[in-house]
Amino acid sequence: QAIARGVFARRAFKDNIESRKAAAISIQKIYRGFVAYEDYVMIVASAIYCQAIIRQYLAKKDYKVRRMHWCTANKNATILQKSWRSYKAQADYYFTMWSVISIQSLIRGHLVKRQYQQMQLDVLNESEQLMNA
Repeated sequence: QAIARGVFARRAFKDNIESRKAAAISIQKIYRGFVAYEDYVMIVASAIYCQAIIRQYLAKKDYKVRRMHWCTANKNATILQKSWRSYKAQADYYFTMWSVISIQSLIRGHLVKRQYQQMQLDVLNESEQLMNA
C-alpha cells in the first residue's frame, strides 16, 4: 500500500510538475506577447510622432513658400490695378477734355455764324438806308 501510495504520489507530483511547467510556459508566452505588443505599440507611436513632426515641418515650409508667392502675386495684382486705374482715369480725362473742346468749338462756331449773319443784316440795312436816302 505504501508503495502504491508512493507511485500515485510520484505520478501526481510528476503531473503536478508538468502542469506547472505548462502553466509557467503559458504565462511566459502571454507575458512575452504582451511585452512584444507594448514594444510594437511604442514603435508605431514613435513612427506616427516622427511623421507628424516631419509633416508639420513640410507644411510650414510649404506655407512660407505659398505665402511668399501670394504676397508677390498680391503686389503684382496691386501694381496692375494701379496701372489700369491710372490709365482709365487718364483716358476719361482726355475724353472729357476732347468733348468739352468739341462742344466749345461748335458753340463758338455757331456764335460766329450768328454774328456774321447779324453783320450781313446790318450791312444790308445800311445799304438799303443809303439807297433810300
